[in-house]
Amino acid sequence: MSVDTVRVMTGYLEMDPYGVPGRVLNLSDEFFGALGRVAALGALIELRMSDIVVLWGGEQNDTGEFMQHLSDRTKEITQARMKAELEVPDGLAPAVKAARSAMNERNTLLHSLWPGEDMGWRNRPRGPEPTDCVGVEALKAVIDRLVVAVDGLGPFLRSPVQPTPLAPIRRRRDVPIRHAVRAHDLVSNPDGTLQQEYRIDAWSKGSLKTARLRTIHGDFHGTEWPLGKEQLMIANLESVRDLIEADNWPRSDDIKAGFDGGVPPVHVEMCTDGELYIIDGQKRVLTALWHGVQEIDGYVVEMDRTRPTPNPSSLDSTPTEHAMVMVELDALDGISGGDMPTPAQVVMAEAQMTGRPAADRPDLIDQAVAALGQDAILEDLLAWVSLAIDREQRS
Repeated sequence: MSVDTVRVMTGYLEMDPYGVPGRVLNLSDEFFGALGRVAALGALIELRMSDIVVLWGGEQNDTGEFMQHLSDRTKEITQARMKAELEVPDGLAPAVKAARSAMNERNTLLHSLWPGEDMGWRNRPRGPEPTDCVGVEALKAVIDRLVVAVDGLGPFLRSPVQPTPLAPIRRRRDVPIRHAVRAHDLVSNPDGTLQQEYRIDAWSKGSLKTARLRTIHGDFHGTEWPLGKEQLMIANLESVRDLIEADNWPRSDDIKAGFDGGVPPVHVEMCTDGELYIIDGQKRVLTALWHGVQEIDGYVVEMDRTRPTPNPSSLDSTPTEHAMVMVELDALDGISGGDMPTPAQVVMAEAQMTGRPAADRPDLIDQAVAALGQDAILEDLLAWVSLAIDREQRS
């Protein structure tokens, strides 16, 4: 078939040989053929990368993992073998780098929309992003690089003489958040720093209550938080509310303007005690709290550690303070004979003892417990009520 024949476009009301009407996709068979080869070669590169990880990393089966994971694993394999003074395959690192570069081009092409062969673009939060590589000739250049990448990985499809002293890949744990996600779904972290610092197979996605989120950072866009680090963001907001109102806090205009559309997901670390700390997304959480958004989407990584939690419950502080709260509890209706107080009753006792506004709002205390859960920290519940009261006064 001649080039002139394959480049004939399908008419607007006609069907191509595969049943796609010209009004839906009107591209030449040559363009589709090139795009199909890009897809097929990309799958072959991922397979070869997977086989290398299985052979050199001692995994039982890693086929099907995504490119980010596989390339990071080859780096771990190389480092482990160098440390153990074992054979390190010459040329593996540049071969993997070439494969990743070619796969990035592949991803751009396959995820682009093609209104024409000389025009491609992808949807992004900031709007359409043009695709640099357009036209059949440009696709052929990408195909050449994909072929080179496939051939470059070939010499490493063998088992090492001595196995790599490397622990098996840690699989995603049963994090109590909704759906497991892959690292390439971390769309608000395009530079990959989170994936490098945190094991990507531990990420999960879910809906997070803004009132439960703390921050690991001691500053906000270069300005120190008045309360210090690892505080609840709801408390941080109250500590700088007047500064935001007066436009004397970083990004005040953005915070008060709110979101144009949905809230982009944040990235959160969940410690073994269940506390959630913002890794990336302080401004999103601060903005959500400012506008009364109670839940946002987030990506969560579970960590084998705890962090010091500021503002501990009064019941966990000194024996004297504990006794004072118990006196207040004894004075409340519905508690007698050593009954275990409910979280709402504990909050009410603390509020009455310290003279907080929550003492006059049992309805909001009940709402706070419902929102944050029965095991929420006392200060978290009190902060939730304070924010709710402030929101009522401003509305």
